Amino acid sequence: MARLKAIIIIAIIVGATGTGTFLGIWLSADQSRILKGQLEAYFSADSETAVGKCLTGDFPRSYVFHFINESRVYYGNFVNVSVSAVPNGDGYYEYSANFGSEENTVWSTVSGEATISRWSRKINYLIIGWFVYSSTYIESLSLESMYTEFEALPSTGALLVARGNTILHTYNADERMAVASTFKLFVLHALVEKINIDPGITWETTYPVQDKYKSLFLGGITNVANGTLLDLKTYADFMINISDNSATDHVINFLGRTFVEGYLPSGYQLPLLTTAEVFKLKYLISDTNLGNYLLMNETDKRTYLDNTIANLDVNDIDPYTDWTHNIDARKQIEWFFNVTEIYDIQKLTIGYSSTQMNWGLAWIGMNWGLVSYKGGSDIGVLAMAHALRATNGTWFYVTFIANNYGRFDFFNYAEYVFGQIGYEAICMKIMFKLSLI
Repeated sequence: MARLKAIIIIAIIVGATGTGTFLGIWLSADQSRILKGQLEAYFSADSETAVGKCLTGDFPRSYVFHFINESRVYYGNFVNVSVSAVPNGDGYYEYSANFGSEENTVWSTVSGEATISRWSRKINYLIIGWFVYSSTYIESLSLESMYTEFEALPSTGALLVARGNTILHTYNADERMAVASTFKLFVLHALVEKINIDPGITWETTYPVQDKYKSLFLGGITNVANGTLLDLKTYADFMINISDNSATDHVINFLGRTFVEGYLPSGYQLPLLTTAEVFKLKYLISDTNLGNYLLMNETDKRTYLDNTIANLDVNDIDPYTDWTHNIDARKQIEWFFNVTEIYDIQKLTIGYSSTQMNWGLAWIGMNWGLVSYKGGSDIGVLAMAHALRATNGTWFYVTFIANNYGRFDFFNYAEYVFGQIGYEAICMKIMFKLSLI
């Protein structure tokens, strides 16, 4: 369910390399100069057509234009770019591009790698890292202006910013929304409480990997052989650090569904679903049966999950299915919390080592002493919950949720909600600002 875009990769490697005499006239200086010109054209492109003039035809032009066009909204207009050859890089170049105001004041910088085709002299390989805001730019802004930017974003959004137990700002703080894998913080907390109250269970207690509890996930517990004994700490780390769905479902089944439900906020609509149950309900039963499930009471839902859904194989889901079909019903199969409830569970889980491995967006150019993070994403859903400890020991919290089921322009390229680039950018802005307090 979760996704963390540690780096945006738009990479097409074209096989043409050139040989013989052609290599002799393809000088490194020419290559660097031409690549610099193409990067300038790409970062300032005002249409898909303009993008096509500087990238090989193998690139998904509509998406790459969308990405750079949206990025300019939140990180500034293109100012300049520098290019340098990678030592012994066989034609690979590093670049650093600056973005900012019309007066060429730098707001942010993005770096990456690129190569250029010897034949077409267009970019045929491009890696774009995260944009990093400059401290000077962030210092010139107020938190209030960032909150206003957030509230203007597309999609239905919610935001909570806090210093310790003091809430600095909220927006739609009481509206329960889909949070995808962020719900796993509640599962982790339930596991910790079970270990605390049961003297027979420790982090070293083992539990066998079972095929019947595996869910959809590329890697992690899904690839571990049936019957393999793993300790609870391993399950917890996989569940939070890489948001492993199979690890999550193993923890829920180890604890028991009703035990985990005891640690959910008051009024949560039961039963709590495992990740595999979510996938099966959305993609393995008919629209009619899904509609019937949604109308069931809690008792009947539990019976249906145990007697029908449990007998379905999550691996039977067609990877080429239309993920947005019947979205009005499917979007009701989720985990729903408000940002206040996520903030409350963050305060309970910031000390758990499993939450401190993946720093979310907080590692990008910021100076935090420690970060506790869990994000979540699904089609139409993006949530990010950062708890950030300053070097003086103060904890800050930046938690947002975004839901949009009306536009799915680019979800094949990991854009799960419309306006996702903006949500991530403003989240980083707020965290940068807090890091300077």
